[in-house]
Amino acid sequence: MLVAEVPCDITLPHGSSSIADLSEVKSSKIFGHHNSASSKDSMITKDDAVVGVKPIRLDISFKSTSHTGLQTSELVRKLTQQFPASVPLALVLKKFLADRSLDHSYSGGLSSYCLVLLITRFLQHEHHCGYYMKQNLGSLLMEFLYFFGNVFDPRQMGISIQGSGVYMKRERGLSIDPIHIDDPLIPTNNVGRNCFRIHQCIKVRI
Repeated sequence: MLVAEVPCDITLPHGSSSIADLSEVKSSKIFGHHNSASSKDSMITKDDAVVGVKPIRLDISFKSTSHTGLQTSELVRKLTQQFPASVPLALVLKKFLADRSLDHSYSGGLSSYCLVLLITRFLQHEHHCGYYMKQNLGSLLMEFLYFFGNVFDPRQMGISIQGSGVYMKRERGLSIDPIHIDDPLIPTNNVGRNCFRIHQCIKVRI
């Protein structure tokens, strides 16, 4: 993953057509590299702190036939339109996980995509039971934390949002993945396979 620290108020000199023309932007002072394949933080920067810059994390992928980034973005957009409560819930829970360094899949945490799918499945269940429209966001948040902190067992239950959603029974011995979350775009893909710290997420109530 490329990590770029972007100045808060970049102004281009006269005649420059893009930020790339700035020698400051080309400088290694504001660019680093994060090795996503490692669980260790290996970001390389020239200075530990640069005055007047704001760190921004970017995931950069190369287009390929197996890459579903654009489709995933469209899916998440449709899910948040279908379940508007998923947006504030995701923001609060993402911050909760980030504060505990549990928000990145490459370090064993819960990715944003996984989190959205968990929230969607939860809201599907609430809607099916007739609770969704009667609850405020605070109640939904507490119910989410209670369910995934006390009821949900990733060793025995899997998650799918296909159709109206389902909690599946996991067959013992068929998979060593720490949690099973079906990818709606590629049913054979388990998007939770790298979340080896899922029990830490559950221990702190997701």
